[in-house]
Amino acid sequence: MLRVLISLLPMLLLLPHTTGMLSYMPVTRLEQHIYDRALLEQQEVPKLDSRIVIVDVDEYSLQQVGRWPWSREKVALLMDELFDRQQVGLLGVDILFAEPQQDDHGVQAVREWLRDTGQEERALSSEMMSSLEQRLNRDAILARSLEGERAVLGYYYTQEQPPQRSGQLPEGLRLTQAPYPVSQRFGEVPDMTGYASNLAFLMQAAPRGGHINSYTDSDGMLRSIPLIVRYPDEGFGYYPSLSLAMFLALMQPQQLHLRPVDPSLPDSSLAGVELVQDGATLLLPTARNGSFLIPFKSPGGRHGGHFQYYSASDLLAGKVPPTTLKGKIVLLGATAPGLRDLRATPVNGQFPGVEVHATALAAMLDGEFFHVPDYREAYDTTAVLLTTLVLILVLNNMGAVGSLLWSAGAAAGWMLLTQYMFWRLGLVLPVVPVLLTVLATYLLHASYGFFLEKRTKRQLVHLFGHYVQSELVERMARQPEAYSMQAQLRDMTVMFCDLQHFTNMSEDMDPQELQSMLKNIFNALAEVIARHGGTIDKYIGDCVMVFWGAPVQDQHHALHAVQTALDIGVMLKSFNAGQQARGELPIAVNIGINSGSMSVGDMGSDMRRSYTVIGDAVNLAARLESLAKWYGVGILVGQDTVAQCPAYAWRWVDCVRVVGRVKPVDLYSPEALSLHDAMAEAEWQVWQDYTMAYLRRDWQCAAALLRIPCGQIPPKLRRLYGVHRQRMDIFLEQPPSESWDGAMWQTDQMDVSLECFSDFEYKGSI
Repeated sequence: MLRVLISLLPMLLLLPHTTGMLSYMPVTRLEQHIYDRALLEQQEVPKLDSRIVIVDVDEYSLQQVGRWPWSREKVALLMDELFDRQQVGLLGVDILFAEPQQDDHGVQAVREWLRDTGQEERALSSEMMSSLEQRLNRDAILARSLEGERAVLGYYYTQEQPPQRSGQLPEGLRLTQAPYPVSQRFGEVPDMTGYASNLAFLMQAAPRGGHINSYTDSDGMLRSIPLIVRYPDEGFGYYPSLSLAMFLALMQPQQLHLRPVDPSLPDSSLAGVELVQDGATLLLPTARNGSFLIPFKSPGGRHGGHFQYYSASDLLAGKVPPTTLKGKIVLLGATAPGLRDLRATPVNGQFPGVEVHATALAAMLDGEFFHVPDYREAYDTTAVLLTTLVLILVLNNMGAVGSLLWSAGAAAGWMLLTQYMFWRLGLVLPVVPVLLTVLATYLLHASYGFFLEKRTKRQLVHLFGHYVQSELVERMARQPEAYSMQAQLRDMTVMFCDLQHFTNMSEDMDPQELQSMLKNIFNALAEVIARHGGTIDKYIGDCVMVFWGAPVQDQHHALHAVQTALDIGVMLKSFNAGQQARGELPIAVNIGINSGSMSVGDMGSDMRRSYTVIGDAVNLAARLESLAKWYGVGILVGQDTVAQCPAYAWRWVDCVRVVGRVKPVDLYSPEALSLHDAMAEAEWQVWQDYTMAYLRRDWQCAAALLRIPCGQIPPKLRRLYGVHRQRMDIFLEQPPSESWDGAMWQTDQMDVSLECFSDFEYKGSI
């Protein structure tokens, strides 16, 4: 039985990855490597694609024509050569013209000449000046070269915040009504926030456009491009890549749909872009996020053998015979190293970016695709489960040699199946998880007598057992290399929880009764703390110090600390019911919580050490605990914790400059609001109005808001109201100076100035 349970471990560890809940980076990297090897192995001697050519702004062109960027007039001459003399069928431009020509001052020079010669600017009519500007504007010259021609201009999107936008976007995909009831909102298609597009009058001259974005995987390789992206224009429009926009310009489909995986579901994932022409349907398959795998056919570049390259300078110089490119699909791009359009790909570390789009376009024209099917995760999970079941049934009855042969056979079988699906059907399916399952299961069976996990737990207990709860030690044993006693700086949350009036209670109790009472309350507190993943640092007399975020990382440490404090309040209600039933005094606590950067690790001397936290944020939490008692609110939370817990309702308590800190801190108390009765809702609104009046220093208004009957104030808030009511009495008589920053001092001077607050008695209406 134990051997079977051990055999399940690899499957259990890999299921979060195969189901998509988590992504294990090493597994992903291995998958990428296997995909790259399969892509290289299926390549043959490249065949020249006679339909598509690339006009290249290469290093030779820069030497012949001059450094980039070229003048728009020179680019216009290149366009005229391609459209008029070469008569290309379609031009895709993988170069962006987002900024006006900076060195074009022809019109300004005319204006200055008229002024210098003593002639007024009105010597030329506005119509003449406009005509002159059109003739001298080099951007306009380029626009005239593009006007009326079959050209697709490239641009790119960004996801930056705040969004940056320049130029004019082309029109998005013109989607027709799908023949199936499905929403056009595909959640995994990336939403873009900004863009850099071509100048407006260039887009008006050549309205077709496609984005030139690409995906770079975690290892820095380009394997795919986003075939479509979404940008919020009027609603959410979908925009094609440069290759897809050129393909649509060539095909002119009668219908264009975004095809879902399951048309019956209103929120189904994307399966691809579907074209309908003369009753025939073509699906350009994509992953659920709209990505399109590039089926690389060659190492790329001028000598790659897949596409014919022409130097842009040769075309400008007229060295290419007329009509050589007649009717061909041309992509204009740059491969000069200084222009930074060379990409790392599985087939070449410096693959031309323009050839990426050419390769994608050729794949669309040929109908040859690689794609990740929507059932990838289900396939991966099924393969791992099935392999684990077979190995458990077989390896338990096999010796060492038989187990090795069966394991090797299972791994080879899955590898061959995956390669067959890739080569024959173009399906990219995972194989690493099932290979890891085979390897790990075999190794666990082969080393059954060596209890590695038990030894690891012993080591971890020896390391952390004196400092950390046993529950966390069990959790940490799953990944022991991630934990150490070495001090490190982390963003964490710390809580101090102190029993109220403990000294007075303990005076009338014998030691055994005191010990029993502390044990009961500390056990109850520990259960609540453990439920929310807190680490009990130490017990300081009647105070408990707890922190979240170490040794186990906790991204929601602030949220867990606040919820722990609220749950302690709930727990005390039932605990005190038992106290009263036994004739014992009820228990109340003061809690201070603060978040921030603090040092955590093994602290102390050679004689005595402790796994604890230290830092300014810890000291502030201790101060907040004492202030919670002073304000009578029970729970007091620092502003850094509040910022990480926006879901809670927070009552502003005060702004205080505590001992040892120069910068003031705002104090808050969490509210478990249940505004089902009018009195509670009215009190909450009064305090919110008071807070706003206080912060804007409207003492008259603030004092008036606090003049409500005592019976309308919850008992737990009466001291807080009393503190602020008496403060208003002081401020009405002697308002603070204009230079006052709004913070009260937690010092002896503060105690003197607010001495009347400490023993405030509530009589009548506050």
